[in-house]
Amino acid sequence: MTWNSPAMKERAPVATILLLLANLIVAGFTLGVEQAAYTHGLIPAAQGEAWRTQIRPILTHAFVHVDPFHLLVNMIVLAALGPVVERALGFWRLLLLFLGAAWLGGLAHWAIVRMQSSEVAALPLVGASGGIAGLVGYSFLRFFRERVPLFPRVRVPVFLVIGAWLLLEFALAVSSLRTFELASSHWAHLGGLAVGLGLAFLFGAGSAVTEDQYERRLEEAKRSGTEALLGLMKQRIQDRPEDAQALQSLVRALVEAGRSQTARETLVELAQRGKGEVPVVVLGLLVEHGWAASLPAKVRIRLADQAAISNPWLAETALTSVLEEPSSEDTADALASLVTLLADRDEAAARRYAKLLRTEHAGSFQADRIQRLYPHLCENS
Repeated sequence: MTWNSPAMKERAPVATILLLLANLIVAGFTLGVEQAAYTHGLIPAAQGEAWRTQIRPILTHAFVHVDPFHLLVNMIVLAALGPVVERALGFWRLLLLFLGAAWLGGLAHWAIVRMQSSEVAALPLVGASGGIAGLVGYSFLRFFRERVPLFPRVRVPVFLVIGAWLLLEFALAVSSLRTFELASSHWAHLGGLAVGLGLAFLFGAGSAVTEDQYERRLEEAKRSGTEALLGLMKQRIQDRPEDAQALQSLVRALVEAGRSQTARETLVELAQRGKGEVPVVVLGLLVEHGWAASLPAKVRIRLADQAAISNPWLAETALTSVLEEPSSEDTADALASLVTLLADRDEAAARRYAKLLRTEHAGSFQADRIQRLYPHLCENS
């Protein structure tokens, strides 16, 4: 089992616990010790070649806290948001998000504060606020409407946690600018927040939110009844035709509700009137449920030709279903499409269908066309 496996995401938030322990253990040595901030904090005032000496503080400053209140604020937010984010991202991505936001936020602080007064640039940057800001940025996009455990049996919306954090950090930033006390920097926060937002997009937080919303709507539709399920199915097919699993769950919900015929009729309508890839997706659902014959033969042939490249199995299945019906002009069209589909994939099968076409539909347009296009398949047939 890997750290990032689905099963791991359901277990204890190990990465969050490790980050909390690391901060608390280091705090046991640094709380109230101002010199620790100058020894392990990030000081932008380094000049010339001295920037090389800042590499270690860039890595260590995020775990150093001198002020107990600063530590308390950061640990509360980390304990509230960390487990939720970790279950969404997994162990390694949570660490990447926190450490990347902390370190890049520190670099943003270092680069910008160096251009300010020497008094400000001489102050060390300490604290996990940059990493916390990264969690805030990710959570803002991914879990804005979710509730997180703040205390035992107390769950609050993420936007309240984020709002409280922003207010507290704003107060700390204003205080640090006025008094020049050792405090975290709002530039580090902004840098960490930007990293969190960027990684949220990179990790697909936007699409994950859409999926969460869809799951909630699906549960609501199941409670509301058939019409709500049908409406959701039509919209889902239009919005995300490639998501066959979600569409299958909608069809299954309708079948379980005793509305198989309604589901079939709706799919047939979508197959005939849909645009783009939607009809092909619907054809796949009809074939999977054994409802392909509900589609007119001409529609099946047209959609099979459309699906020939992306899903040759589906195309062949739809076309052979036409052959199971009484012989007609559509049968000749289906045979011709099968020969075209299988000419480069299964020559023996293509020859069989070419022979059927020439035997049962001799002189037809399709028989003559296949003879011209694939003469080698029609030899001795």
